[in-house]
Amino acid sequence: MKEINERKITVEIADYTGHSVVLLNREEVLDMVSETDSWIYSGGRRTDSEELAQSDWSGIVTISIMPQIQYG
Repeated sequence: MKEINERKITVEIADYTGHSVVLLNREEVLDMVSETDSWIYSGGRRTDSEELAQSDWSGIVTISIMPQIQYG
């Protein structure tokens, strides 16, 4: 498990200030997504923090965190 945790994942973060890109390990990503109410995308599909934690991290290259879109 240590090897997967040390591997860095590209995390794209969009918010009201713009767009940021950071490299984080698995633990850092899970900490970040557990504290957000934003939408999380992995592999081009929307997911949530629990599903992401159970995912096969060897195939994850990029995770996007986007603000929720509110209609109305």
